Amino acid sequence: MIRPELARIAAKVRARLQSGAALTWRDVWAMAPDASRTWAHETLRKLYRKGEIHVSGWTRSMQGPAMPTYRWGRAWMCRARPT
Repeated sequence: MIRPELARIAAKVRARLQSGAALTWRDVWAMAPDASRTWAHETLRKLYRKGEIHVSGWTRSMQGPAMPTYRWGRAWMCRARPT
């Protein structure tokens, strides 16, 4: 069972993505200081699996693999269409 405060934070993450922000799991993790990294990954993964967000790019830190940056909407809806 997810804690009620984490459910509220997940709703804030969704609202932030809907407003046009680009988020990584680290951004989500920073919004919930008492949550785990796994929770941050799962929050974004659930939205991605529902098709509500897409990977808009990849961010690389000094060490480790690149991490996806997510934005609201489906990828095909966000691409520029030829006129």
